[in-house]
Amino acid sequence: MFIIQVLDNISPQGLSLFHPDIYQLGLNPVDPDVILVRSHKLHDHPFSKSLKAVARAGTGTDNIPVEVLTQMGIPVFYAPGANANAVKELVMAAMIMGYRHLDDTRSFITELSKEDNQLFNREIETKKKKFIGHEISGKTLGVIGLGNIGVKVANAGLALGMKVLGFDTNMTLTNALALMPGVEKVMEMNELLAHADIITLHIPLNAATTHLINEENITLVKPHTLLLNFSREQIVSEAAILQQLNNQQIMGYITDFPTINLAGHPNVLSFPHLGASTQEAEQSAAEMVIRNICNYLEHGIIEYSVNFPNISLSATQVPNCYRILVINKNAPGAMGKITQNISKLKYNIEQMENKSRGAIAVNLIDISGPKESLTQLCEQLKHIPSLMDVRLVSNAHKK
Repeated sequence: MFIIQVLDNISPQGLSLFHPDIYQLGLNPVDPDVILVRSHKLHDHPFSKSLKAVARAGTGTDNIPVEVLTQMGIPVFYAPGANANAVKELVMAAMIMGYRHLDDTRSFITELSKEDNQLFNREIETKKKKFIGHEISGKTLGVIGLGNIGVKVANAGLALGMKVLGFDTNMTLTNALALMPGVEKVMEMNELLAHADIITLHIPLNAATTHLINEENITLVKPHTLLLNFSREQIVSEAAILQQLNNQQIMGYITDFPTINLAGHPNVLSFPHLGASTQEAEQSAAEMVIRNICNYLEHGIIEYSVNFPNISLSATQVPNCYRILVINKNAPGAMGKITQNISKLKYNIEQMENKSRGAIAVNLIDISGPKESLTQLCEQLKHIPSLMDVRLVSNAHKK
């Protein structure tokens, strides 16, 4: 029985993928095998020695101490792309809201006197001119970050008649193939900043991207530019934004990360972290990450981990075959010591897969031999200096 600690509200459809005969779910279990979160911060969380994986039912992992867990030999799973459509739809809606002043018009209507219908309608006709907006068709959209979300936003902008500029120095082949041919890729971010009418950010937060938009480069944007941030709060310097807004150098700032200083500004439209807040996105992210958890715990297969390599091994046709998962530091000689210990106990290696990523190496090894010596084998492997974890994950024989 695997123990799953669930620290946030996770889609029930996703949680239903945990078979009750194999998994036990709880908020405060003792020594969980997996910690499953959405927004819960784990940087000060005490991790037990029995922990085998941490998973986030979402895209970003800045609420998880990935480096600490890597040093412990624990993979961190996530769900890239699961919320991409939800964020794309909110971004497109936000663009139109900003260009048509829809938030201001709603406040205007709400605050009108409702005592006299004729007066009510007269005020609407008299004052609606101050809410004249713009059409996004024909405008230049600049998309910084062409990942799962950025590509969808760029393609949607193109479909709505916009000229689209895209910037990404680390674009994957999959996303490059998904990008519509009409999107123009630029090699310098400053070129995009200088030419776009609407700029939208879709990049992960790390040391290199903190305050990517700052006091220096924000002066490059054209007057009356609309800036959108649906990535992370710290991608944009708040001081830089406020300065440009107060100097009326940009049209407005739309963000999914409200702060006290921004929330009261008349040219800021804030949402309460709504990017992935759709039933469809929450279900998709939960299902994706929970399938990966189950594959890892039951079969040793790793997919969509931020710190471990992808690895898989098909079932073998050999009877009385067992699969062990070995995680070790990516150091010379480790594999030789592992196979030596397997041979000493008279096991035969039927098939194996070895993958590494940075300081971590992962081995899936199917062995045939006496079942009664499996525990002894795992204990012996644990004495290898570079080894971080070893466990029997399944009977590898295909029934």
